[in-house]
Amino acid sequence: MKKIGKYLIISILLLLGLACIGVLYIFFVPGSSLFNITYISYNENHFSQTIDASSINTIEMNSNNYKIKVISTAEDTISVKVHCATSGFVFTQNKNLTLTHSVEAGKLTFDITEPYGAALNNNSYIELRIPEDTTYNMEFNNQHAETNLNHESLTINKLSYSTHSGNFNLNNGSILGTMDLNLSNAVFTILPGVTTNSNKVILKLDSGKFNAGSSVFGELNIVENVKGNIIAQELTSLTGNIKLTGGRITITTLDTINYTSSDTIITINELTGLGNILLTNSGSVNIGTLNINSTIETTNGNITIDQANCEITLLKSTNGNINVKSATKRINAVTVYGNIDITFDESAESYAVNSANKFIHATTENGKITVNNAEHIELSITRNGRAYVDMKNLYGSNYILGNIGEVSAVINKECSYELITNTNSGNISVDLLHLTSGLTSGPVNCTASSNKLNITTTAGNIIVKDNH
Repeated sequence: MKKIGKYLIISILLLLGLACIGVLYIFFVPGSSLFNITYISYNENHFSQTIDASSINTIEMNSNNYKIKVISTAEDTISVKVHCATSGFVFTQNKNLTLTHSVEAGKLTFDITEPYGAALNNNSYIELRIPEDTTYNMEFNNQHAETNLNHESLTINKLSYSTHSGNFNLNNGSILGTMDLNLSNAVFTILPGVTTNSNKVILKLDSGKFNAGSSVFGELNIVENVKGNIIAQELTSLTGNIKLTGGRITITTLDTINYTSSDTIITINELTGLGNILLTNSGSVNIGTLNINSTIETTNGNITIDQANCEITLLKSTNGNINVKSATKRINAVTVYGNIDITFDESAESYAVNSANKFIHATTENGKITVNNAEHIELSITRNGRAYVDMKNLYGSNYILGNIGEVSAVINKECSYELITNTNSGNISVDLLHLTSGLTSGPVNCTASSNKLNITTTAGNIIVKDNH
């Protein structure tokens, strides 16, 4: 066994020695190759033919890894310069750079094949030269090429970009039409100097990023987003229906949203139009100001709204929490295990003026419902849920239907209403200034009233007091 090991080590060392000799051979002998491997070291420029720009409406560029620069030229022609500075070991068939073009029906296509292998691109680049004050459709397809568009007077009708990890920097110019972006793992950045025009954006992401925090668009249609990050200043609409997705969406101002996904974290500073959001797993929703009736559902994620200036058709979460920090009108909220926390703006219009104001209809199974400053409540609790209510005014027929969890209500001492409490096996504690001591039901601050508060539990304790 020792002899076998010794011979094996010697064989391995001989093979390594031969490999080193082979590497040195192809490195020091220009143009040589061994086992179809060769060494290259380029520092050269390649130029395309110049193409008359007057007959071109679309420019397409297909490449691989070299950086791409789009610049303006004073000429009335379109051309490409490729600076090749690749060095390293490659397969013989991959050692050459090729640059070709074709024109068909107004579409100019550049196809660039770059040397590749165990090699460095160094400062290699592709330079696309376009006349000043022109308008084109632009299409870029590459694998890892960083693309920079520095052409102040260029107007893009339609922009198409497809890559695996090649970042795109749109530094200036203007875009009139649709942006069709398949970014995969790349970062697409639109700087403030770029002029947009209510563009439609079609977006596919893996772990990439769409970074347009200073830009205004029309419709943003998210076709795919595994775990990418999407940022925009203003949108007319946001749409998407993706079964399995993640990532983040951050919008400053949004008119309407109709979005279905699983794990996305959605943050909207202001939602001015209709909202329909369904997140089927751990996604969450954060809205600064909500102005139009909406439906928002999550499974495990939280729903947070800072200011709700409208009725809300439905806020629903299975395991997540629902929190509306300042509400004005009717809210419908449903959870299974999550908590519901609703606070109404004290200065908002009263329920006595409009029955849609300061009205909460909420249901939970095992969560906690906390309500502040409501004037009309309809709360239903099944299983272990609890409720804690603080009411500055009380109008209409209010109820809290509990099960085995505690129900606690604090009522403004100036309110006039009829209190009704009932439990099968829980304890009832009532401490109201204007209710005869020892009573747990009866008229408060009145002899009779159409305003009622009915609190019923199966086994949960009931606590009612005023703010005296």
